[in-house]
Amino acid sequence: MRMTLTKGPSLEPVPLADLKSSLGHVDPKDDTLLGCLLTAARIVCEARTGLLFLPQDWTLSSPCPEAGDAIALPLAPVRKVNAARVRCAGSGDAVFDVCRIDLEDYDAHRQRLRIGECGRLERAQGSGVLEVDVTAGLAEEPAGLPDQLRQAVTNLAAHWYVSKEPVGFGDCAARVPEAIAQQLAPCRRWPRR
Repeated sequence: MRMTLTKGPSLEPVPLADLKSSLGHVDPKDDTLLGCLLTAARIVCEARTGLLFLPQDWTLSSPCPEAGDAIALPLAPVRKVNAARVRCAGSGDAVFDVCRIDLEDYDAHRQRLRIGECGRLERAQGSGVLEVDVTAGLAEEPAGLPDQLRQAVTNLAAHWYVSKEPVGFGDCAARVPEAIAQQLAPCRRWPRR
């Protein structure tokens, strides 16, 4: 399944002022850097836990399923399905709305989409792509997040700022210090697939 972020969170879990006060004296010229470190720290903490912290909009794309099929969601927790459509290749890229799609919890840690019966889906089999727009996030506002998640974001951003370690993603990512990894461990979404 391909995932595309269409709108990121409007806030970070930790206000810039809180990070600056935890660091003590900070040069005001570093505000932009600190803001970037907060965003990077949130993204790394989200990846470590398998949870998206604050509301963000995503478009998920997969080959067109059959009616009645369920599709496991790679994002958690999904708060709502905003729209679902099928793009049919070969017919001028015709787009039509899916008749019905339901969000289901299928165990304590995972969600899936159940595709309702729809005659138009059969015509798209083999050549169509299902696109689903969702909003995902653990809490509506930063104050609704567990304190340990907010503290982990603060600690990681502060660690990167003080140690001047390069921040990256993928194979070149900076290591998350063990103390911060332990803060995140109880919130990790299990089982990860």
